[in-house]
Amino acid sequence: MSRDILAAWDRIESWLKVNAPNSYASLRPPAAPERIAAAQAHMGVSWPEEVSALWLRHDGAEFFEVDGDEEGEVDPAKFLTRYTFLPLSEVTRVYAARSDPDTGAVGFSGWVPLSGADDDYAGEMVVVDGPDAGRVGRWFSTDSAYLHREYSTLGGYLEAVAEALESGTGPLADRNGVVPGVALGCLVWQNPRAVSAVQAPWEPLHEGR
Repeated sequence: MSRDILAAWDRIESWLKVNAPNSYASLRPPAAPERIAAAQAHMGVSWPEEVSALWLRHDGAEFFEVDGDEEGEVDPAKFLTRYTFLPLSEVTRVYAARSDPDTGAVGFSGWVPLSGADDDYAGEMVVVDGPDAGRVGRWFSTDSAYLHREYSTLGGYLEAVAEALESGTGPLADRNGVVPGVALGCLVWQNPRAVSAVQAPWEPLHEGR
């Protein structure tokens, strides 16, 4: 299964390298296996091999200032459907905060935050324990998480991202009006028919979106 996940990730990374080089540059170096093991111990959650495989490829992504973005509106690291692929330090922090009933319990005993927003309001997650193990969903800062129906696994989610980028098809090609585009060398996910959070010029990747 980790082979399928990494194959989908490679498609995303290859697309970023050619079409959104600043988002590609936001990727951090690989995480050492010892750090991944330490994160699991800190969380008290065992990660399947296919989940660990992503952080063995890159320890998340990080923001940097993009040339030409005077207002600081474009975040090159937010290439995973509007969210940042989280470094391990953020994975453990978000897990601790969102597993606390006083700050917003997710509702699953074993889960790994895959991505998140800079104000911690939401992100994508992988369930790694219980009857829903292997499913992907969205966590929130205050409400319980929900599981996605369009793609039920981590591999399915990453394949949907790759498909939306490469051909403009699949469940993420136009989700509630949000489509992928490029601004200043960064992959952005916006609704072209709504007021955009990104004022820098951008266009949807595929015609008719």
